[in-house]
Amino acid sequence: WLRSLLRAVDKGAIEWGRNGRVLSANPSACRAFRMFEAELCALTSDQMEHWHFQDASGRSMRLSALPWVRSLANGKPHESEICGINVPGAASTLWLSVSTVPHFVAGQVEPDKVACMFTEITSLQREAMMFAQLQSLNNVGAWQLDPGKDGLHCSAQMHAILDVPSSTPLSRQRMLEHFAGADL
Repeated sequence: WLRSLLRAVDKGAIEWGRNGRVLSANPSACRAFRMFEAELCALTSDQMEHWHFQDASGRSMRLSALPWVRSLANGKPHESEICGINVPGAASTLWLSVSTVPHFVAGQVEPDKVACMFTEITSLQREAMMFAQLQSLNNVGAWQLDPGKDGLHCSAQMHAILDVPSSTPLSRQRMLEHFAGADL
């Protein structure tokens, strides 16, 4: 029943073995990578070294930083991480939102394999990157207040406008400190 379900869903599912090789892939994963399951299972780590990986900001990632590789290494699940993948010969970057769950054999402390589920988000990621570029070019920032909390979600350009490092979280109070008088 579970195997039938995984074959029918529109989410990609790949099972990675301890050796870093694909053990199985559902049809959605095969469509996303434009490869047959046998081709994915035949991939070697040497071949994957020629693939290019990016984080959500478009910065290069090492193979060891990918969620499924980290799950194999640390035995922990990872949820909804965005990764860009450039397969040699592909026309564009494939963007994925990836979640992983390690699988342990009874009595073992290291995972035997990792289940990797993903959603292909290429068009959403392209739009987000274009919007961020547009904000930067026009010196326009965006922010959203989290009602009932002091949480504030700000774009990278908003951090630049307020001259606050993008790694520094902004609170409503901290943002208001940048305004005076009637601007408040």
